[in-house]
Amino acid sequence: MTFCRIVLVALFVHSAIFAGIAWAHSGATGVVKERMQLMKDIAGDTKTLGLAFRGKTPYDPAEIAAAAERIAEHAGTRLTALFPDGSNDHPSEASSEIWSDWERFTEIADDLRVSARRLADAASSGQTETAPLFKDVARACKAFHQDFRID
Repeated sequence: MTFCRIVLVALFVHSAIFAGIAWAHSGATGVVKERMQLMKDIAGDTKTLGLAFRGKTPYDPAEIAAAAERIAEHAGTRLTALFPDGSNDHPSEASSEIWSDWERFTEIADDLRVSARRLADAASSGQTETAPLFKDVARACKAFHQDFRID
């Protein structure tokens, strides 16, 4: 898959999330509401990154580093802690596959953390050099949505 296609898919997925966030949050409480907010935050930062990597906004190394760092802080064990077993009742969009394949779920959460941290650390290297790192972040987001989210 080409870099542009991955960026477009990531932006589409995150745009779809934004469209449904207000409705989904209306009935959410507790850990489900908390993780929906975390996902909304990740989506916003991913959109910021995607716009810069597509040339729609200027590539600002400080802004890229900050957005990537926020994603890294939200990923890994912070993200997986928001998915206690059985917390997928409506309005959750979490698939039961999360708990039946917990190892893969936690692996993707950690991949997101690591790839976002690498992007944050390399942001000052420039857009061309960091584009593959953003591609890794987008790939992890896509994997979450394809494998563990009910649309």
